[in-house]
Amino acid sequence: MTDFGDFASTEDEEIELDEFAEPWEKYDRKVTPSVFYPICLGEILNERYLIEHKLGSGSFSTVWMAFDLKENKDVAVKVLRTGDCGGIEIRIQDEIVQSVTAKYELLTRPSKKTIHDVELWKPGELVRPIQVPESLRTEDFYLADFSLAMKVGDPVAQPGDPSLCFCSPERLHGEAPSFACDMWSYMVNFVELYQGGRPFHDGYIGGVLTTITARLGPLPEQWKGSYIYDDCLDSWYDQNRTPDKNNTLASGLARYRPDADLAERELVLSIMQKVYLYSSEERLTATQLLADPSFKPSWIGMVVDPVIWSCDLINFALYSRVSGLAH
Repeated sequence: MTDFGDFASTEDEEIELDEFAEPWEKYDRKVTPSVFYPICLGEILNERYLIEHKLGSGSFSTVWMAFDLKENKDVAVKVLRTGDCGGIEIRIQDEIVQSVTAKYELLTRPSKKTIHDVELWKPGELVRPIQVPESLRTEDFYLADFSLAMKVGDPVAQPGDPSLCFCSPERLHGEAPSFACDMWSYMVNFVELYQGGRPFHDGYIGGVLTTITARLGPLPEQWKGSYIYDDCLDSWYDQNRTPDKNNTLASGLARYRPDADLAERELVLSIMQKVYLYSSEERLTATQLLADPSFKPSWIGMVVDPVIWSCDLINFALYSRVSGLAH
């Protein structure tokens, strides 16, 4: 049975189970000193939270849907693994609260104007009721985060397992976190939302670098010997190797988005090629991508709103520095 309570009835679903469920060794102190807490559905934590369903897991915690017996409402409960990650989590939350407070003190209170005809308004009613477009209504909810992240200026990145499908190649060869590896991870998200599938997969021999090199060509020869895992393949660094013509970024776009015309797919491909570069120095920065003409048109038939993505990218440029191990 999967983490989400669904039974795996086919071989394909069993493969997906391996992707979504935490490995057993993450609960075994003989394998790792920092283990997850083994939780069962129906268990009550802290004499208050009735565990009802699993929402997800990451490198440092599991997240559960629970019923708060004290407040009589549904809540999400994040259970951290053993070790020092709990202290790190509290420190980060304290810094977030402090940051919000500091901005409030700097910007001061928002301007207010008294409405004298108070009988026109119901208690708590906005001056103008919000009209939510029907196209934005959905019954689907998603829990997401940046996985492993670090604050700009922190000298050392937190340890943890990378989300390989989103990880830039240089991070898998021991290079330090940078804004450039964020851009690689960002473009993976961009492409997945546009075409409905990830551009790189880790289900092959050698993992994600096997598909990256198949689509982009061989890795820099000087990287050979610095791969951080044990399943390294010499073929990744073979400079005589050429990309698989039947398995390119362009062919992926055509396979996933046959509804999009050729001009639109070529526009998306041009954006991908400006970020999917092995040399982190040559990748577009967030600021450069925002200013790039190819990122600005209103693409006909596109399912991802460029305005929304531009706002997300501005957040990348101004606020965040994801470690490059994350999504």
